[in-house]
Amino acid sequence: MVNISNTTTFVLAIHVLSFLSIGLNIPLLRQCVGFIYLTFIPGFVILGALNMTEKSITETLMLSVSLSVAFVMFIGLFINTLGPFLGVPEPLSANLSAVIMTSLTLIIFFFSQRKAIGKSLNLPNQDFIAELHTKGFIICVLSVLLLFFSAVGALYANTSLTILAIIGTAAIFATCTFSKVLPLKYYTFVLFVVSLGLLYQTSLLSRHIMGWDIFNEYYTFKLVRTAGYWSPPGVVHSFTMLANFYSMLSITILPTIYSTFLNVEGDSIFKVIYPFIFAFVPIFLYKTYESQSGKLVGLLSAFFFIANPINFYGLESLSIAREMIGCLFFSAAIFSLLNQDLSTRNKRVLVVIFSAGLAASAYSLSFIYVFFIVFVFIALRLRERGEKLLNLSLFITILVVIFAWYMFVSTPPLNDLSYVINNIFQRFTQDVSSSQARLDTQYALLSPTVQTTFVGLVHKILIYLTHGFIVVGAAIITVKPKTMRFSAEFRWMTISATYILIICLVVPNVAPALNFSRFYRVTMIFLSPLFVVGGIYVLDLLKRIQIPSRLRFGKVTFKGFELLTLVIVLTAFFLFRIGFANYVSGGYPISYSLNFDDMSARALDVSIPELDVSSARWLVARTENNSLVYADGNVLRPLIDYTNINRDNIVALSNTTQPRANSYIYLSSMNVDEGLYPIPIQSDKIYSNGQSETYFSP
Repeated sequence: MVNISNTTTFVLAIHVLSFLSIGLNIPLLRQCVGFIYLTFIPGFVILGALNMTEKSITETLMLSVSLSVAFVMFIGLFINTLGPFLGVPEPLSANLSAVIMTSLTLIIFFFSQRKAIGKSLNLPNQDFIAELHTKGFIICVLSVLLLFFSAVGALYANTSLTILAIIGTAAIFATCTFSKVLPLKYYTFVLFVVSLGLLYQTSLLSRHIMGWDIFNEYYTFKLVRTAGYWSPPGVVHSFTMLANFYSMLSITILPTIYSTFLNVEGDSIFKVIYPFIFAFVPIFLYKTYESQSGKLVGLLSAFFFIANPINFYGLESLSIAREMIGCLFFSAAIFSLLNQDLSTRNKRVLVVIFSAGLAASAYSLSFIYVFFIVFVFIALRLRERGEKLLNLSLFITILVVIFAWYMFVSTPPLNDLSYVINNIFQRFTQDVSSSQARLDTQYALLSPTVQTTFVGLVHKILIYLTHGFIVVGAAIITVKPKTMRFSAEFRWMTISATYILIICLVVPNVAPALNFSRFYRVTMIFLSPLFVVGGIYVLDLLKRIQIPSRLRFGKVTFKGFELLTLVIVLTAFFLFRIGFANYVSGGYPISYSLNFDDMSARALDVSIPELDVSSARWLVARTENNSLVYADGNVLRPLIDYTNINRDNIVALSNTTQPRANSYIYLSSMNVDEGLYPIPIQSDKIYSNGQSETYFSP
């Protein structure tokens, strides 16, 4: 244990370092200290104020991160609101935000210290270091080495290092689950490092952001970063995608505070910091699963969740920045709600904070969260007896906090939800027999692209087998709920998750409203443990063992056959889903991290070549603000996202374009290589970097 004086010294020291690094703008020190401060310190201080610093190291860290992110968002909102009254036109600038944020953190800290005199805080200490010298030390070091391989392999396009990281991840998982080489208390450390490595394998592939929604999110962040102020959409009666994005603090104020505090570009925030924060989601899930079924089931369930690219390390998950932050709050709220070790007061405070953070981070995810909360609350009242973790007052508070944001601060997402619901009801009879109205193309992600080869066949079998286990688990938890010792709240959450997937399959226009893959991702937060439950049940049936007398799901009793088979299936599932099997067999490329060069056409659709960005910056730096620029579709992103050009001054280029006088024609590297659009007559080339080109029409 660490005494109060040491904690005070640490907190004061990091505040001093923060002031010095920002004031003197010391490279590297400002980035490192600023990142540690914003990501951990405010949350840790809030835990002290709640008298929760005697929690385990894992819980202290993951709650500190979640509370810190919420603190930065909402205190940033406070600063943004206060600035104009103080005559500060750019309140989100580094100086004002740093002064207010650090001052409030210190006030909370000294308030909590006054209450905590004589107590000790649970920080990493010599006992933690001493136990690392056991057998688990090698596993911990190897997991960090795999993180290094993942990052370097992605940054320098070194496929060999990426393959080593993938094989090592599978080996470490199998070793941790099927042997006792790693102490149970270090499951979370290894899980976090492995999770972060998987995320960096994709997010660091390009120097710039990759994906789909993230380009509009980045543009939204740039609007706020450039203005130094966030203007909330307020109460309106319409919606657009940009208005929906602009409603979220997770992609407006949060990255702006990080950018000004650390003095870094937005790319680094969305590609490095956000994945780091997102890597805590599996830790929250593991701790939640552990509280329901024990450590081993928790690890198997958490690894099943991260083994699937749809859920975690896939490009879509990493290209929706607002949902990375939203998932953190979602999982933190569920963990806090189900945590019976928390006092009633602290449970209420944490759940409300995380629910508010979710509402201000990811509108779609917050609406799904409301569905879960309403469903569970009603089910508990109708079917369960005794004291409930989700009582009436907490239920009402959650709904008020979430809908207050969408009714009074920013209404576009609520308008969007209203439109979707109206569309579902109005087109129900018309589309009831249409399969396209139920499943969009994202559903194909559940099946491998190649089905005719042996590798494709095995891949498909693994997908059906793992999801078959989930179906069996869902049947067990619905028909024989007493077989497992899940809490009533978690059991009804898993049942509601099952219903959501059924609704997506049955009700027209539900799945396309959000993309089926995103519904799938959220429901797997609750359904992942059912893979283990269903797997054990099926495997025991194969051995003709009576389940009720030989198996206890509450603290699952594994026998060698069941555990070995589950580990083999899950490891194979991971290796196939990440694209390793396709890569080594020379099959169809399905992994950006392993087949980035072979997926050039798709890669250009989701990423921006570096030379396209440099040429866009060259053009904008040498043109006037009102200059007209004709550009093909492949360079709209670098022009819009990485320059300050006005969107209204960009005109789409076509085969029949006749450029106006004194205008510019901007061609991407893909257009130059493949000649997608002809160069207009009487246009002079004024720039070329070997890939992207710019022409001037006099």
